[in-house]
Formats: sequence, C-alpha cells, structure tokens
Amino acid sequence: MQLDQPRTLRVSVRPLFGIAFLAVSATALGQQPAAAQQDEDNLRVALATSAPAPQAVTWNQVRIIRVKGDRVADFEARLKELGSAMSSQGRGFNVWQVAFGEQNTYHIVSQLESFASLPELEANPPMEQAQWNSWLERIRGTIDSQVMGVAEVHTNLSMMPQESQAAANAELLILVTQSLLPGKRPEFVALLREQLIPAFRESSILGVVTNEMAFGSGSGDWIFAVPVQSWAELDKPMPLITSMGQQAAEALLSRADSMTDRSETIVLQTRPDLSVPVAQAAAQGAPR
Repeated sequence: MQLDQPRTLRVSVRPLFGIAFLAVSATALGQQPAAAQQDEDNLRVALATSAPAPQAVTWNQVRIIRVKGDRVADFEARLKELGSAMSSQGRGFNVWQVAFGEQNTYHIVSQLESFASLPELEANPPMEQAQWNSWLERIRGTIDSQVMGVAEVHTNLSMMPQESQAAANAELLILVTQSLLPGKRPEFVALLREQLIPAFRESSILGVVTNEMAFGSGSGDWIFAVPVQSWAELDKPMPLITSMGQQAAEALLSRADSMTDRSETIVLQTRPDLSVPVAQAAAQGAPR
C-alpha cells in the first residue's frame, strides 16, 4: 500500500512476516482533542493484547497523535503526568514513537473492555475535575492532529508471546498493514489459519498477533505488530527462509501478496519512559 502522504518508512511487507509479532495491552488516553484532523491514510496501526478468556472478544483502541514540532517536550511531559495519575487508579497505556519520517508522531495503545467504557475517562477522570480540565487544555495545545480506531484481536489466528522476555524487551515495533482485495477475506483467513501461522510456529519468530480493524479509519484492514529486539535483527535472514527454505517461503508469501490490494509498513520505537504497562499500573493501584 502506498500512502498519499510520505509520512512513514515504506518497506516490503514480505521480509517482515519473518519477524515476531508483539502483544501489548493498555488503557485509554483521554478524550479526542478539538484540534483533531482527518488523517485517514495514516491510521494503519497494530494492536495486540494478552490472550482473553475463552470465547471473549478482545478489542483494542489506538490513537495516532501527530504533535506540533515545537511542542514535543511539552506533549511528553503531559503524558508522564497522565501516566502518574492513571497508575494510581490501576490503569495504564503503552506508547510508541515513529522512528522514520515524522518522528513527532506517537501511537498510544489501549485495551477496550467494552464499547460502553469508551467515555469512561471523561466520566471518571484520573485527576480532580479542575486539574483534569487544565490537563486537557494543555495537551490540546501540543497536538497537531490525531485519529482513533478500534480493532479486534484474532487470538485464534495468532501466536501470543505473553511469556517471551525477548518480545517484552523489544526495542522496535514494526507495524504491517494489509488491505485485502474485495472478496478475499475468507481465503486470507484460511491461509493464516492453515499455512502462515503453522509456518511461523516452526520458525524462530517470537510470536504472531493478528488484528482486524473494525471501526475508524482503515476499517477492514488486517494489521500485524512485529517486535524487533534491536536494529541488528533487521540485518539477519528472514526466519521463514531459514526454517522452510527460500522457495517454499517465497511461494507461501506470494499467496498472501496475491490477496492484497495495498500494504504498508512503519517502524516505531518503544517509549517505556512514557508508558505505564497495565500490570505495573494494577500493582501500583492495588489497595495496601
């Protein structure tokens, strides 16, 4: 997929399927700023979370926020304020920053317990109301635009890397988005279930988490999150080629390519200094 605006790194989706996919969970960032702009083509996000209870549907919410170039420090300071306030309530969120292109763009991921919980932060803010109103006003002044989407996590089409320390400590996150050709969804799902996921299990990748955008910009797109331990990992051969041979890997990935209308890849850097993981927040918010 080629975007109309060259805001992120373009890389072939093929080698990225050979790298592990990351699962993350978090909580909501806050209400939509008044300065939000339409930025439909830039909402190609990956979302993942820990495995849900059987039969449960997992929804994740993401905000892609482009910060004013001269207000990055202020924006990050506001996020740290929010993280401190939310952790005391046992809530958290995870933050990534675009590594190439517009480096003042941030992805903030949250787990959505239910659609009824969407206005929860506004109804039950993590600060006193006057302080909350002031915080909202100050962060709005730092934001150029933002977009939001909600995706369903397909755990049955994933390899959830909950216990992988390597995935948890990944330095980078690569987001791969695929827009399917009309009518190709059933065939694509079958390919994931019957061939791609089993092939990933036989390779050295850390995990695979598959997401499908349900609401917001990019609705209908399939999104995969790729954790990369370091930049040096990108210099290594694709794990699928190592595990099954180049010819077989090329044939398998070509089948996926044939069902795809567009694809996009972006590289994000993890920002643990701005994040409050849910487990950490829950521990901090637990009654003493």
